[in-house]
Amino acid sequence: MTTPKMLCLILSSLMVMAAQAETVHVQKIVSEALTQSLQLQKTEAAYEEASWKKSETLQGFLPSLTGSVNYLTNKKYMLVDVNLGGNPASIAQVVPTTAYTLNASLPLFDGFASTHRLLSAKHAQKSAEYELDWARFSIERQTILQFYKAIAAKSLKEVADQNLKSLNDHLKDTLAMKKAGVSTNYDVLRVQVQASEAESEILNAQNNLDETSGNLR
Repeated sequence: MTTPKMLCLILSSLMVMAAQAETVHVQKIVSEALTQSLQLQKTEAAYEEASWKKSETLQGFLPSLTGSVNYLTNKKYMLVDVNLGGNPASIAQVVPTTAYTLNASLPLFDGFASTHRLLSAKHAQKSAEYELDWARFSIERQTILQFYKAIAAKSLKEVADQNLKSLNDHLKDTLAMKKAGVSTNYDVLRVQVQASEAESEILNAQNNLDETSGNLR
């Protein structure tokens, strides 16, 4: 024989299992919403861009090294006239065909321009981070809200169905009682009106359920 204490324990276990299953379902829906959100993807891209711009501003504090190579494809030599023992001659000057250039520079002071650019980039990155956190938080809260709205709409639909079933049963009993002469036409009409209103409530509950379920897709 099952004792009340065992029944309470069983009911508590069932409630905990249902709550855990519901939590897993919510987490799955939230994860899908975060993955498919175009707004979140746009915010993440803005945050990555701000991070790269912050790294880009560091070039004002680092030394730079540049190099170049020039190659002469068409050469015209300059001639130098010389006198070799009374014999005049023209000698071509030496002209290099390839020139290599390497420049190095180290910034010393630029009026704190690089410092202000770095501070500005840090603030921009922090702002983008806050916007990303807010976008993620908003999507999570909205998704959870729509999830529980859908659960509530489903519960209301079930209640409306049960209410209509009870009224239909009551209508059958009223009709039977009218045939027996216990109830009147007014009693039958009153129950029919209640059943008609219950059918309208079912339609409204179904529309609400469809709407809230569609918001989760």
